[in-house]
Amino acid sequence: MRKISESKSWKELNNHLASLTTSQKSKAGGDIFEHVCKYYLQTAPHYQSKLKKVWLLKEIKEDLKRKLNLPDTDEGIDLIAETYDKKYWAIQSKYRSNPKDTLTIKGDLATFANLAFNNCKHISHGLVLTTSDKPPLKTKLLRGVGFETLESFVGLDDNDGEGWKAITAKAKGKTIKPKALTPRPHQAEAIKKSFEHFKNNERGKMIMPCGTGKSLAAFWIARKVNAKSILIAVPSLALLQQTLKVWTREYLIAGVRPDWLCVCSDQTVSDDQDDFVSNIYDLGIDVTTDKNDIKKFLQKKNSNLKIVFTTYQSGKVTAQGAKGFKFDLGIMDEAHKTVGHGEKAMAHLIHQKNIKIKNRLFMTATERLFRGDKDEYLSMDDPRDYGEIIYQLSFKAAIEMKPPIISDYKIITFGITAPEIEAVYSSNKFIQVKKEIDNITAREFAIAIALRKAIKKLKISNAISFHSSIKRANNFKKQQELISKVYKQYGKIKTFHVSGAMATSQRTSQMREFAEGKGLMTNARCLTEGVDLPAIDCVVFTDPKRSKVDIVQAAGRALRLSKSKKFGYILIPILISEDENATEAAKDTAFEDIVATIRALATQDTRITDYLRAVSSGTIPRGKGSPVDGLTKLNVLTKVNEEEFNKSIQLKVWDRVAFGNWRPYEEAKKYVQSLKLKNSTQWRAHIKLKNFPKDIPQSPNEVIVYKKEWESWGVFLGTGNVASQLIQYRDYKEAKKYAQSLNLKSGREWVAHTKSKNFPKDIKVAPHSYEEFESMGIFLGTGIVANRLRKYKKYKEVKKYAQSLKLKSAKQWTDHCKSKNFPEDIPVKVWDIYKNEYQGMGDFLGTENTSWRYKNYKSYKEVKKYAQSLNLKSRREWKAHIKSKNFPKDIPLYPDNLKTYKKKWENWGVFLGTGNTSLKHKKYKSYKEAKKYAQSLNLKNRNEWIAHAKSKNFPKDIKRAIWLDEEFESMGVFLGTGTVANHLKEFRSFKKVKKYAQSLKLKSAKQWTDHCKSKNFPEDIPRNPDASYKYKKEWKGWDDFLGKKK
Repeated sequence: MRKISESKSWKELNNHLASLTTSQKSKAGGDIFEHVCKYYLQTAPHYQSKLKKVWLLKEIKEDLKRKLNLPDTDEGIDLIAETYDKKYWAIQSKYRSNPKDTLTIKGDLATFANLAFNNCKHISHGLVLTTSDKPPLKTKLLRGVGFETLESFVGLDDNDGEGWKAITAKAKGKTIKPKALTPRPHQAEAIKKSFEHFKNNERGKMIMPCGTGKSLAAFWIARKVNAKSILIAVPSLALLQQTLKVWTREYLIAGVRPDWLCVCSDQTVSDDQDDFVSNIYDLGIDVTTDKNDIKKFLQKKNSNLKIVFTTYQSGKVTAQGAKGFKFDLGIMDEAHKTVGHGEKAMAHLIHQKNIKIKNRLFMTATERLFRGDKDEYLSMDDPRDYGEIIYQLSFKAAIEMKPPIISDYKIITFGITAPEIEAVYSSNKFIQVKKEIDNITAREFAIAIALRKAIKKLKISNAISFHSSIKRANNFKKQQELISKVYKQYGKIKTFHVSGAMATSQRTSQMREFAEGKGLMTNARCLTEGVDLPAIDCVVFTDPKRSKVDIVQAAGRALRLSKSKKFGYILIPILISEDENATEAAKDTAFEDIVATIRALATQDTRITDYLRAVSSGTIPRGKGSPVDGLTKLNVLTKVNEEEFNKSIQLKVWDRVAFGNWRPYEEAKKYVQSLKLKNSTQWRAHIKLKNFPKDIPQSPNEVIVYKKEWESWGVFLGTGNVASQLIQYRDYKEAKKYAQSLNLKSGREWVAHTKSKNFPKDIKVAPHSYEEFESMGIFLGTGIVANRLRKYKKYKEVKKYAQSLKLKSAKQWTDHCKSKNFPEDIPVKVWDIYKNEYQGMGDFLGTENTSWRYKNYKSYKEVKKYAQSLNLKSRREWKAHIKSKNFPKDIPLYPDNLKTYKKKWENWGVFLGTGNTSLKHKKYKSYKEAKKYAQSLNLKNRNEWIAHAKSKNFPKDIKRAIWLDEEFESMGVFLGTGTVANHLKEFRSFKKVKKYAQSLKLKSAKQWTDHCKSKNFPEDIPRNPDASYKYKKEWKGWDDFLGKKK
């Protein structure tokens, strides 16, 4: 249509359509929008690669109308599309001049859904394209319907109008191909190394910072290795959508139309997860979790390249559908999500036994390691599961490239002192704030004010703050709005909030508005990873207690390049008391937040380690600086020397950062050799010294990063001693000749001889390590044969011999075996040699005493029937019963330990008939479900939970000791109370707590306990200081604490 082809942008056309609607020409506007929808589906890569034909209702031929049972008139379906799989989609277009005019299911969409899925035939999917800014309420009621909302059309003007230009060209009957992207140097290197790696390896890792193009690199790697069938696994719907669009765009530009299938569901996102896309209808496209659909897709015979996009959460059904099929390449994006228990859902696609994949590429910005049983848990440093590192790009390398790939950054604390918090608490303005925001503390609001100071001082335009919950993130947004209103000296700032609870279109719209001007965006984890974001200046950790992976992923958001951007800033709030000196301040618990953040980033950026190492050695680092060279830039401290404080905190951070960030092997070896130590014993003494460098491992021979370079202690210490594995030993024949020349009589004498000064270095101390070794008797020439090599009599003969001795116990047998005349052809440990025939010592010696394990018992079925007839309630009652005089002799005392019952034994609940299941056999609900249940109870604390867990109505499939679950955060989070556990609280130093206590003039511990129950009791003072681990060394008793004189 002419109006479409003449419009220079979607924005221009949208203004025209809005004017038609307001001038009573809405029918004309709707018709134009129908054409826009048709062209959009024909040009958007993810639809273009799926849809073979798209027709307006009036363009559909009669034979197809009859096939689909379509009405002649417009009754709700505006367009029909045919996929390359010969399936049909029903499509409705709904133009709204007001984006806030949300569609309704009963009004706007009822006819469409009913017509498409009840009256029509062969319709597999429904799609609604609308200019409303979000889907209707209760969209999940419309099964099989996807939505494209206003944001999809606004996005046509992005990237220099790439999407809109494709639509206007289509309106003119032409097709334009977007400009293909080409690999940057670091991506080209990753592609080359991957190509070479997969020639001889099945698995490998690519580690690159956020924003450096991992997804595109993976696409080019797939092209380079000529993969014809590809599985792409991601942890979220948002990343699935983003990857689908990128891959289909690049393939179409290259002249390849791939067949693709998306496997995911709304279950991909948990109720408490904060994801950017949280509903499958937000994707627009048709998706599945039916293993038959997957099987049919993979078995389809054509020459097209096949791609399955799946979430890790849907990995099991993907594997079931792919049974019997082998993918050429598997790309596991955000692979750190798969770490943990090997049988969890997120890890299902890792294992070749579950799904066959020729090559697996694991991609992440942050390797996650797990310390546990290697056979049970997955860890990214285990090459068996994840392969070796193919390509790694550090923050430092990405920043120092020319041109740089990501922005340089600074980690800066913004300090809040106790007097500042007190001033906020006592101000009339805070009283006004408390009226509008529930449960806000003076400390929280002081942090919000300090952040505004930081934004003003550093001239930050766009900042994103991360919080421990969606509620906290939303509250922080409200706080910032109130600061603009109540504290006018800080000026105005636009505030935004996004969460997984919002429609995708709303979130994207918020992000677009945020990117266009100065502002602050608050979120919990919605923006941590996966989705592309606009360039921002700063990230703020208001609740820094989070995992290393989360910190690195979130910090990466501040590193995207933009015009005139010099640094990205990572801001961390810190509380400082007014009467602390520099050393005391650096020891405060609050500084653990800084340590955690810097330690996480140091794993990605060696400049941090280099800088702090230099500071710790007393030198001033030269060069361009470091992300941590101005940690206290924004602190306004009342009595602390800033320079002294800065050095103190840097040294404290170094103590923690050094561990794991080891010096390069050659540097460590050079330092060690300067000590002139003679052996590993002297080394162990040296490492106990106070001045031992913290960035040199105490066990260098066991550190993974030194594994390839480590030779021996002799080489490391520079003593010249050669490691045993490097010595050229005499062969076995010569060693045996030497041994027999000594006329030694036993292995014990040989061991003593090997410790003598004259023992040759080229003969092995342990002769059994020779492959030709037969026995010590042969080696020494004594003729004595080792027990394991002896030929013994048959069990029947041995038993006859034993019974002829008339022995009464196992001890008497053992004593007899030590006698000089004991036969060589009879073993001492008869139970080991004759495992299948041995029936206990009583049977062997011929006494009447028979071990309960070897008695003849009733069948398991009969024993179980007997046990259940007793109506016992527990294993404890069974144990009491077996001690009774009348306990049957043909029933085993411990049926769970009897070999003959091993295959049939289940558990004590089944055996006794109680129905109770042992903890290790129980199948519990997931932590997410347990938390949802707990929060429905409105319990206030741990004690109430424990009391409830003992009640009759407590569900059997929920763990009582929920704190043992590996996902457990804290009782406050679990119950939804927001209460922070004592061990997670940031308490004042002992000196300050004691000062506060003595100001109260209390006389006893009881008075202190009563005072702790008062409403105004400070949150940063523990109620039980005598039991606080933090104060363990300083606590001297209640008299000292309260200031009582003896």
